Amino acid sequence: MSELSAAERLLHGAWQQGALRDLDFHLARQFAALAPAPSAALMLATALVSQRLGAGDACADLRVVAGRALWPDAPPAPALEDWRAALLDSGLVARAEEADAAARPLILDGADRLYLARYFVYERAVAEALRARAAAWRPVAESAALRASLERLFPAARETPDWQRVAAAVAALRPLTVIAGGPGTGKTTTATAILALLAEHAPRRLRMAMAAPTGKAAARLAEAVRAARARLDCPAPALAQIPEVALTLHRLLGLTGGGRPARYHAGNPLHLDVLVVDEASMIDLPLMARLLAALPPEARLVLLGDKDQLASVEAGVVLADVWQGAGEAVSEPLAAALGEVGCPVPGAADAPALRDSLVLLRTSHRFTGASRVGRAAAAVQQGDAAAVSAALLDAPPPELAALAVEGYRAYLRAALPAEALDAFARFRVLCAVREGPRGLHALNETVRAALGGAGLLRGTGLWYAGRPVMITRNDYDQGLFNGDIGVTWSEPDGHLRVYFPADRGVRGVLPARLPPHETAYAMTVHKSQGSEFDRVALVLPDQDGPLLTRELLYTAITRAREHIDVYAPPQLLEAAVARHTRRASGLAQRLWGPAARA
Repeated sequence: MSELSAAERLLHGAWQQGALRDLDFHLARQFAALAPAPSAALMLATALVSQRLGAGDACADLRVVAGRALWPDAPPAPALEDWRAALLDSGLVARAEEADAAARPLILDGADRLYLARYFVYERAVAEALRARAAAWRPVAESAALRASLERLFPAARETPDWQRVAAAVAALRPLTVIAGGPGTGKTTTATAILALLAEHAPRRLRMAMAAPTGKAAARLAEAVRAARARLDCPAPALAQIPEVALTLHRLLGLTGGGRPARYHAGNPLHLDVLVVDEASMIDLPLMARLLAALPPEARLVLLGDKDQLASVEAGVVLADVWQGAGEAVSEPLAAALGEVGCPVPGAADAPALRDSLVLLRTSHRFTGASRVGRAAAAVQQGDAAAVSAALLDAPPPELAALAVEGYRAYLRAALPAEALDAFARFRVLCAVREGPRGLHALNETVRAALGGAGLLRGTGLWYAGRPVMITRNDYDQGLFNGDIGVTWSEPDGHLRVYFPADRGVRGVLPARLPPHETAYAMTVHKSQGSEFDRVALVLPDQDGPLLTRELLYTAITRAREHIDVYAPPQLLEAAVARHTRRASGLAQRLWGPAARA
């Protein structure tokens, strides 16, 4: 048997085991057919980089996997030196430093990270754009004027330094500001003040926009900004410039699916002076690259997010990479400028330029010291498994079916679709996996049966009044997007419609016109990002697995505003707290490597 035939047989076996997807297997065969010098090493590497992209990595780190079995019962992968040589000899793999590297389908960088070419281009573009913005200096006003505005917008500091005031000052001095913090730390309040501050000191009316990765997150951002704006002490003309609505990033960029290019890009940039983007942890590498390319160089960008949350579903871990090399001190020039506007912070001579664009909000104004949710979230961040168990498993949770009946009763008794949507958003069952007895599908059936048994649901078919659904694929024609949630409602004529939140109201869609969707009594923690609920029931599987990570647990806990019930054995929580999400990426090195030093 030839080397290529043996490699194909090996990969086919991995596909049969479920270790590789159809895409991974067929891409490996395709690249082998195209290569001037095909080899088993090329086929294995191609399947691996495709499979890792599907798992969220931006690349395949050959230094980590060389010489090891890549799936159960597989022979060891080639040794690193042999693998590298075979790839570079194949004719399909370029070295990253080659001028025309992107002309070949695979790129190997100096750290032996192997990329599909477009993901290498995305990563390099994101790093270059962020570093360029971080290196710029663009004060909007003289120090005395800025100080007066900051003292008016942030009159009562609760901590020293007042990190919300520091964040606003940084945004007034620099074109890039990345504000991180957990729930209730004031990210959107600070962003609202930033918009008012920039508008107040601009010589003309500013073109401002707000956006988020999903429709749910965009709606929450707009609602939070409207509430924060009403509390600001700022001239009315400046407040009037703050946007009323927030868009999804896809809508902002004019991405309409079907492989069509975005309306806005480097050649046709967005007509904006200021852009605020919330839930930045959910932005994957390709979308961040498109966003940065479409934003004019002179525009200010404010990114908001929780760096400890789950990373994006698709490839990349952009927000975490942006924060990876951040130290405590900013550069001495920025420290001096902040001191002049009443925001003293430590400075260091060797702080990288990117560090000056990062501000961490540290104090939660939502959770008190007595809050189970707050104590559990803090314990997860600190890696304290015993404290996590003490906070979450201090008493047995109620029986899940009974809790679901109590949590969903209000929406099923609502008089209007809008009331039903509001009530449904107060409680949610969250899970880590889709399959198995404690997975998404089983939990949806359990909850439906419990609601039916309590007399709150009628109907035995797929569609019935009260069925909640989540959209699972974007439909640009319908204006429905992945993650949107609606509730099925019986109209007076007996027909069913599914109602979704809309701008300042609701809208109904016939079930037959919905894009792909699924029942949503329960949802995965990944899908819950960008949402918050008064009460959460978190159901984890009986067995440990790689999906159970510190980031997943933290994200689940922080979806709850008031209370969380956890259905999991203590040892599973301990394992999750101990396991960090690890994604292969070169972005942190490109952002924080030696060339990033000021």
